[in-house]
Amino acid sequence: MTIRPSQHFVNWQQDPFGNYQARLVFPKPSELLEVEVDLIAELTVINPFDFFLEDTAETYPVHYAPGLKRELAPYFETLPITPLVATQVERARAAARSTCWWTSTAR
Repeated sequence: MTIRPSQHFVNWQQDPFGNYQARLVFPKPSELLEVEVDLIAELTVINPFDFFLEDTAETYPVHYAPGLKRELAPYFETLPITPLVATQVERARAAARSTCWWTSTAR
């Protein structure tokens, strides 16, 4: 990273998500601010489906241990369903009922 004016201080900080941030302090006023950043990014292919399921997650609905459920609480928050989404969900359920052999015996 190249910064102009050259008289400055850089304080590196890390946010709660592990991202590094540069905090710049300039002791004198300047008419120029120039920040040049060179970046080299390592790209790695990651298969998002390369994981194992816990035994407790192999059946639906999943029942979580109290501690894990507390940790996952933010991911269970949902917004109210909109009328358009409700219509699409009902259409999908109706299509599944009419095409799936198990729905006729599972009701």
